[in-house]
Amino acid sequence: MAAITIQEWLDKKYPNKDDVKKIEWKTSGDTITDSELEIKDFPKLEEIRLKGAKVVTKLTISNCPNIKVLNLHDNKITEIEGSEDLKELKGLNIAKINFKKRLNSVMNANLKLLFALKVEK
Repeated sequence: MAAITIQEWLDKKYPNKDDVKKIEWKTSGDTITDSELEIKDFPKLEEIRLKGAKVVTKLTISNCPNIKVLNLHDNKITEIEGSEDLKELKGLNIAKINFKKRLNSVMNANLKLLFALKVEK
């Protein structure tokens, strides 16, 4: 089976953006290559769970106004764009991630749970 990007995986798994409330990484038979991921135009999306995907290098979120949970644990993400628009965010897991840019824009008054532990190998 040919390798695909994480963006191709998302587009294939969640083609009907209007009804999706949760995006969750689960291993598939596909070989996924390291790449950037853009999640946009999911009006009902409340949860993004990419824990353990280990292939996302940059995450861009746009026009997803209802996100409450963002679990990015154990990925290669060095940058998140669009985090300043996550006004409903209540839970954020960024453990085992090495950011190049600060995430001050995600730290809002609604945030109830934050995991930001960095484990050295």
